[in-house]
Amino acid sequence: MNKHNPNNVRINRKYYIFLQEAKRQDESSIDGVAKAINRFEQLKTSNRFIINKR
Repeated sequence: MNKHNPNNVRINRKYYIFLQEAKRQDESSIDGVAKAINRFEQLKTSNRFIINKR
């Protein structure tokens, strides 16, 4: 089992809230996104996400 980076968890949580409130997505859609992000985290080699600020 991989150890989760706390910054990644915060970013993911903000993204799920964004999908729910701003994009009005259904819970099942957000669950699908969460599963995809989880699969990505298991495959990636670095420990943190990078936020691109424009």
